[in-house]
Amino acid sequence: MEKTVEETEEITKSDLEALPEAVRAKVEKLQSEAESTNERIAEIEKALSEKDEAEVLASWKEKVADLDNVAKSADELAAIAKGVANSSGDEAAEAFIEALRSANSTKSEDFEEDGSSAPGDEGNEDAYELAKAKAQQIVDAEGVSFYKAMTLVAERNPELANRYSKEQ
Repeated sequence: MEKTVEETEEITKSDLEALPEAVRAKVEKLQSEAESTNERIAEIEKALSEKDEAEVLASWKEKVADLDNVAKSADELAAIAKGVANSSGDEAAEAFIEALRSANSTKSEDFEEDGSSAPGDEGNEDAYELAKAKAQQIVDAEGVSFYKAMTLVAERNPELANRYSKEQ
């Protein structure tokens, strides 16, 4: 079995001097080639590591791309999620994203006072249609049934539930 570059024993200067000139030149050439090979291996490993890091970051970015109501960019959120995953594990990062996704589904108009909406905007939309749209967002974000999502819409948006009751 051949030894790899790293398994070879260190050849000392005195070992080289004891060799005939022709053999010494070949050994020195092999040592130089081994050093070059080790440097190239290190470069390749670094490039692969950087590529892996980029792929991991891209994967997290894909998972946060739909979070458009969060005050951070997808790149920033991906970096944060990756950091959470590195320090606390993928499950913690996934939980972080789910918490953001839940917050993301809450839009600023959910907190407006009754009657504060201008004509033509969501405030004038049929409450049931609005609830259905919000429920679909929850289904997409949280993976629950539509029925459960409608219940969650009513729980999370009591003003909308009251408006629906008034419209009936």
